[in-house]
Amino acid sequence: MLRHAFILGLVLCACGNDDADDGGRDAGRDGGRPNDAGTRDAGGRDAATGDAAMPGDGGSGRATSLFLQGTAEGSADEDAGGDRVECRFSAVIDQLEYEANGDFTGFGSGELFRTTYVDDGQFEFIPLIGGPVSLTHEGGAMVELRFVGDQPDDAIEFWKALEVVTGEDLGNDRYEGTWQCAPGLLNEPGFMDIDLTVPGEWTLEPGP
Repeated sequence: MLRHAFILGLVLCACGNDDADDGGRDAGRDGGRPNDAGTRDAGGRDAATGDAAMPGDGGSGRATSLFLQGTAEGSADEDAGGDRVECRFSAVIDQLEYEANGDFTGFGSGELFRTTYVDDGQFEFIPLIGGPVSLTHEGGAMVELRFVGDQPDDAIEFWKALEVVTGEDLGNDRYEGTWQCAPGLLNEPGFMDIDLTVPGEWTLEPGP
């Protein structure tokens, strides 16, 4: 099975790629401080309020790190067993600073995968992510999550689709929502992707 792997780095909205088969061709594209730890008693409760501490909250009542993950998949012609795409991402978000309404900012680092299966070939677009993250409430429990930076007008569809993802605040520093995994490197020499955007889901919850 033919396998092409692309490893990319993203700082804010900048990313580049290396073709594993051609030995280094590059096609780059530009694309807080922690909360107070607080104190807990021997039973794991906040010494000031008596409330049970959440996982990873340091006794402050809010998580000091969050774990983000998402998956998406789909087929061009599912009934015919056609070409398909599988996507996933994961990141750890720390340096969290909260607003009174529950909005927060932080710093995230992780990676994304878009794997395309065409005939007998498997091709991967694998960018790294690292930079500022923010979550804002947009009315009621609805939230908007930004974790790949502001994207320029000429960014590839993959990044544009990820610029803002929407979801719901479930309470207790837990969130979930939907996203779209769009094409990563269409018409890129030596790499195969297909013009297929697949739907997915994401979750954000306190880290360990």
